[in-house]
Amino acid sequence: MSIFKYIIFIIVCVAGLVYNLLAGHFITLGIPFTLAYFTFLGLYLGQNFWPAEKFLTKLLLGILALLAGAVVLLSATYYVYRLDDYVLAAFIVLSPIIVGLIVKFFPGKTRPPTAEADGGKKIVHPHIGVLFFLQNVVFFAAAGGLLYLLTAARTAANLVSPWQVISPAFFTVYFIFIFFGLNLLYARDKQSYNLPILFIIALVNLGVALIVYKLGYGFDSFIHRAAENYISQNGAILPKSPYYIGQYVIVVAVAKFLSVSIEWVDKLFLPIFASIYLPLTGLFTLSRLFNKKTAPFLALLIFLIPPANLIVTTPYGLALVFLLIMIFLGLNYLLHGRPIFLIIALLALTTFFIHPMVGIPALTFALMLLTFRKAAGHPLILGLAGAPITAIAAVSIPGALILASRFNGSLPMIWRKEFAAGLPTLFLRYNYLLDFVYLYKTYFFAALIFLAVVGLFVAKRRRTTLIPLSGILMSLGLLIGYLIIKNFAIFPSLAAEENQNYALRLMEIGALFLLPAIYFAVAPIFTNLKNAPTKIRLGYFLLLAALVTTAFYLTYPRRDIYETSHGWSMGQNHLTAAKIIETDAGDRTYIVLADQATAAAALNEFGFSNFKNGQNRHLQNQDGEIFYYPIPLGGKLYGYFLRVMYEGGGPEILNEAKKYAQVDAAYLVINNYWDNYSQIKSRFIQSGAKIKEIDGQTAIISVE
Repeated sequence: MSIFKYIIFIIVCVAGLVYNLLAGHFITLGIPFTLAYFTFLGLYLGQNFWPAEKFLTKLLLGILALLAGAVVLLSATYYVYRLDDYVLAAFIVLSPIIVGLIVKFFPGKTRPPTAEADGGKKIVHPHIGVLFFLQNVVFFAAAGGLLYLLTAARTAANLVSPWQVISPAFFTVYFIFIFFGLNLLYARDKQSYNLPILFIIALVNLGVALIVYKLGYGFDSFIHRAAENYISQNGAILPKSPYYIGQYVIVVAVAKFLSVSIEWVDKLFLPIFASIYLPLTGLFTLSRLFNKKTAPFLALLIFLIPPANLIVTTPYGLALVFLLIMIFLGLNYLLHGRPIFLIIALLALTTFFIHPMVGIPALTFALMLLTFRKAAGHPLILGLAGAPITAIAAVSIPGALILASRFNGSLPMIWRKEFAAGLPTLFLRYNYLLDFVYLYKTYFFAALIFLAVVGLFVAKRRRTTLIPLSGILMSLGLLIGYLIIKNFAIFPSLAAEENQNYALRLMEIGALFLLPAIYFAVAPIFTNLKNAPTKIRLGYFLLLAALVTTAFYLTYPRRDIYETSHGWSMGQNHLTAAKIIETDAGDRTYIVLADQATAAAALNEFGFSNFKNGQNRHLQNQDGEIFYYPIPLGGKLYGYFLRVMYEGGGPEILNEAKKYAQVDAAYLVINNYWDNYSQIKSRFIQSGAKIKEIDGQTAIISVE
């Protein structure tokens, strides 16, 4: 396209987007102009950095670079100013200029050769026409069956696990879906065909909560959505926090550009983004490390790590996706020097702005990639550089938590002296399917470590040791950080069940860095499948389908003979309770002692808006600022709630909480999924408290 046509087209896109953002607010303008704007700029960036790739790859990778740049630029702007419509309009106007300057001063490189273990010859499968057609029919029929079963299970009821309402036949259909998907990946070695197959598999894996939970899944997502809505309406949340803003700015920006609700962008963003970019970047890099035939199977292995944090849009989950993308593209940079390091650094910064706990390892890994790339062929320099970078990975997160506790005060941390490490154990229940599932869960990390060590030796034989070594060193550093936090750190402001989350997250992040080494360990298996007898190949596919199905089951909360996950989902009764309390309170200020699900309902309904009398719902008392529902769970209001639930407390607890919060009224909300629901209700009835019950499921108790 000539420069004149480029200028005309981009002026039209910019004018249309800016008009709709500031004045129009029409979805019929927002969607086409946003798609045209991001498509054009994304393709322009993709053509520069990935010039020899196919159209779709260039487009999607270019849009990825554009999104990452938007996160960094808008996050920085938010910290120094705010995020309002005029800031977004300035971003729309300036982005084409910035993209043009990047293309001018950072020209891309030519495409490296793709590794081909088969000598570069195309593999021809005889008599594949009818068989291939039938496999497609079964695969897409199974996908349709899964969608039907999920839609039939859609509910607004209180759930611990989605498996409570989904038909048991779902797992049989899912197993068939994965098995035939593997056969389709084997039958074709074209990325243009394999990428949609992997996209469909990823979307099914990550879309269960989106479909089944009619009112929304989890708890954290409601907090972040309330924050996004507040920023969308007011430009900023004060005081400005260094956490999570990367997700907030991109969700707010996309919603405003498209002229759609924050809720739908927030719900859809992570599942769709991960479903597109994890297969894409996985295939992009793995086809160069190994071969086109092996790459789709290796890309699918990411779902052997139960992606529990990728099923709903949260900063931690979104940051993990960007980290995985960075790992995939970073390996290609380490091997071929492309994409240029600017893209790797941009992805690392994006991850940091979204969630610092994931972003700090991402920045450390970017430093390791740059060092290893520049020092390749110099073992002494590599050895001298690898050790301190590993040490940085080990101490950076514990150090960041110490600094946060000292200077922020919102997350105090104390140190304990005992060492509490232990080995994982499992007591079998003699339910063979669930025994297999929980054996997998219990010894999963040990298996990853074993495969990573094997992969390092395989890579050494191929003289590509730096690729798995970079990830292993990062994992080693994060493992040390995990042991430090797990055994010596206590966060008194967090509830007991959440206290070890920081340590567990380091373990999860460390597992992702083992993936490069694991790929080297298992790649020879898939490479040799093309010469294996059909029975052997189908046996491998059956085993892999069983493992993927197992990981899929473990991805979501469970309620079985082994485990009962903590926390109930928000139901219609929670929403009704929140509305009744708001109406009953009138112009009074109030607090509510309740569990997570009820607090999520209040956030969903009222967000961070003021009370009817204009007073902020963030209340001020002698301890500083508290929210009118028990958020966070480690706060004092949740402590009052636990005293009622477990220590026999009555109206005196509500009065004490009301006095503590310095409000006009106090409410208690309990639900019938608590074992002592009837006893607590009877206790308050006997004391003369005011009680309203909703459908025999939820009781609202109040004192004046």
